[in-house]
Amino acid sequence: MNNTFILDEHRSTLVALKPMKTSRADHALHIEGNSIFVLGGMRFSKDGGKKSGQLVSLNSCESYSIEKDEWTEMESFEHARQ
Repeated sequence: MNNTFILDEHRSTLVALKPMKTSRADHALHIEGNSIFVLGGMRFSKDGGKKSGQLVSLNSCESYSIEKDEWTEMESFEHARQ
């Protein structure tokens, strides 16, 4: 999934944010200041627009600016990781 939510603790609800550029699961997160970094993970490989059912590890990374509500792709890892 590439959906992103933040918890509004005052209303006890999830608020949708802009989606990540790459769908992923089992990724790592790191929060630094006003940025969230999403590293690696895995996703279903795509074959002709359909999911092939094969899981692949990712080497891609993205950063999210909390202030701008914006995702930015970062330089990828040399090797995929999840």
